[in-house]
Amino acid sequence: MKQIKKIIIALLSFTTVTHTQPTFKKAWQNMQRVYSKLESKFSDYVKHDKEKFHTSSWIKRMAGIRKTIKGPCNQHFLNTKDIRSTMIRGSYEDYQRIEECYLTYCTSPAMRKLIEIFKKKNREADWIPGQRSTLYNCSVNSLGHLYYAIRALEKNDEPNVIVEFGGGYGNLARIFKMFVPKSTIIIIDLPELLSIQHLFLSYMMPDTEIVVHEESTHTFKKGCIHLIPIYVIQESTINADLFISNFAITESPYSVQDLVIEKQFFDASTCYLTGQLNGWKDGGCAWIPDHEHLINNTKKLYRYTDCTPYHIFRPDLLNFELIAHIQKNKLCLGKKL
Repeated sequence: MKQIKKIIIALLSFTTVTHTQPTFKKAWQNMQRVYSKLESKFSDYVKHDKEKFHTSSWIKRMAGIRKTIKGPCNQHFLNTKDIRSTMIRGSYEDYQRIEECYLTYCTSPAMRKLIEIFKKKNREADWIPGQRSTLYNCSVNSLGHLYYAIRALEKNDEPNVIVEFGGGYGNLARIFKMFVPKSTIIIIDLPELLSIQHLFLSYMMPDTEIVVHEESTHTFKKGCIHLIPIYVIQESTINADLFISNFAITESPYSVQDLVIEKQFFDASTCYLTGQLNGWKDGGCAWIPDHEHLINNTKKLYRYTDCTPYHIFRPDLLNFELIAHIQKNKLCLGKKL
């Protein structure tokens, strides 16, 4: 029976891997097929459990993102309103200078080697919007993702399994694969965003196997990038070495945050979070949950936590960066921590 169950799960997930870069039009068509399957499978969740999995702002944004996904092939999809406003850094600001300063002067020799790999290997499509970092010869988006990756890997430099909660358009996963090629990456997100990630990753990384899951799962093929809908993570078994979420879990309803906390960040030994302080209430963002719930529960789970102020976008838009390491209930050298 166990073997039959494994076969059924395999059939209910679908894999895409191409060894030559597909045309963008072909990647777009594949993305639309992925979304069609996910939309059909999870339409009931959207109808009946909408507020459990989505904040009010994301409910509004999803309508525009769905329109883009279902529309004609658009190589500048990242420039469409609802995608750009949530995933793209448009300009080069003081906080990009801070990231450049950290990456240049404040990292260990091991991390500097990774940064050199990035400088040599990073290739970006010319349709990625936003200004560029001349120091790192990349978009300001990739500069931010490089910073996130280095900060996370400083505490755990060879994670076998990386869980990214909220994967944007897939660029951070691309950079992690550059640094830890054999890693298994699991992106948890909404179907619309998983579809966009499939488009970007399959186009930019044709030699990497992308597995889209339609059902809860307990096994993940090693070395692949797995796209798993948020609706099935409660029933899934995920064991991570590194959990990372940047301005994603902080924008999720408390019910979703509690689900991830209940899963103990999927048993990850290292947890890296960035997000909004005070839910940006002073900036008029009443829909974002308060930071204390997530931060306090993370501190309860991990032995070492370092939570500091992060980029200040405006005086009324404050952020935090949290790095947590070694869960309290894990064993170290045979002893309870």
